[in-house]
Amino acid sequence: MKAVLQKIEWIFRHTVVYPLFRILFRNKQYASPINLDSVRSILILRFDKIGDMIVTKPIFRLLKKRNPRLIIGVVTSPSNSEIIKNDRNVDKRYVLYANPLKLFKELVGARKSKYDVVVNFIFNRTTSAALIANFICPKGIKVGQGAKKYEFYFNTMVELPRSELHMVEILAYYVANVFQVHIGEEELDLYFDIDEKSREAVERSFREQDAAVLAGRNRRFLVFNISAREPVKRISIDQAVTVARYLTQERELYTVLICAPEDFEMTRMVADTVRSSRCLMFPQSGSAPLIHIAALLEKALCVITPDTSIVHLASAVKTPVLAFFTPLLSNREWMPFRVAHDILIANEGKPVSSISASELKRGINEFLSKVEFGIDQEERV
Repeated sequence: MKAVLQKIEWIFRHTVVYPLFRILFRNKQYASPINLDSVRSILILRFDKIGDMIVTKPIFRLLKKRNPRLIIGVVTSPSNSEIIKNDRNVDKRYVLYANPLKLFKELVGARKSKYDVVVNFIFNRTTSAALIANFICPKGIKVGQGAKKYEFYFNTMVELPRSELHMVEILAYYVANVFQVHIGEEELDLYFDIDEKSREAVERSFREQDAAVLAGRNRRFLVFNISAREPVKRISIDQAVTVARYLTQERELYTVLICAPEDFEMTRMVADTVRSSRCLMFPQSGSAPLIHIAALLEKALCVITPDTSIVHLASAVKTPVLAFFTPLLSNREWMPFRVAHDILIANEGKPVSSISASELKRGINEFLSKVEFGIDQEERV
């Protein structure tokens, strides 16, 4: 039944939707490179997941570096908007709220700014992004990427080397081709702006839990993230208990559990099952701002996670990371970037939840041996 519905949707899209939009959108093709020095303002569409925004931050920085007078606006999702809240390279955020009135107000505000160029960084919702781009910037240059069938949505299209590079490198390739600029490898490092207030909030949380060892500046605890959005990436509660128990009881490491708000009760259950003074939760209740999570990861010895958003956040604060991946999803674009890491991959055709307890322990043991050796070497120096 699902296959039949997908076929009907495909037929409707290609026989009704696309022909109609080809009539409505008469975007003249713009083949020449855009001179970045002559551009007053750029709007970037990045209204997807948290990790997607993290890997895009270097692009904002390098654009500002090339043209310090450039005004950069970003269309965000409610979930990833916080990532650029304190980013000095972003001048304006427009959030795509679920509330229709608030959404319309944001789009109208963006339209009034009359951006010179709109660049679409949304890779899997081309029609939605194109509608937003054409509404906000009807007379400006609209840049897209993807299949040739979508070219009527935009003034210029770029073909990208997907699955060959990390997403940061793909975005850099995109920008380099659109504006014909050279981008150095050193410009692609991920970053995250953390203020002292956020660092102090993390340390205060540890003091409230009587975990004085974690309140200092040493990096002798690790972070274990239990959550993942995609079902095939999610770990079971048994796996979570196995990992937390192994870290706190067998390895005798302070372990801080973090999770998405919807997994808070599961995380509490893991902590209660493990019953160790070394097993802590952050936060103890409710949810923490992403900047507090970043401050926590910044202090940690390392991070263990099945979710790529935390992989990117760990990469941005330069903390070693062990990621649990599945071959059911393409992983090349979303690997840890320029940070010490290991990857534990499920067997072919299997989700992360299929990784056995023995495999988890083996992978964690090998990873920790490398991380702890590296820390010991730093201390000797």
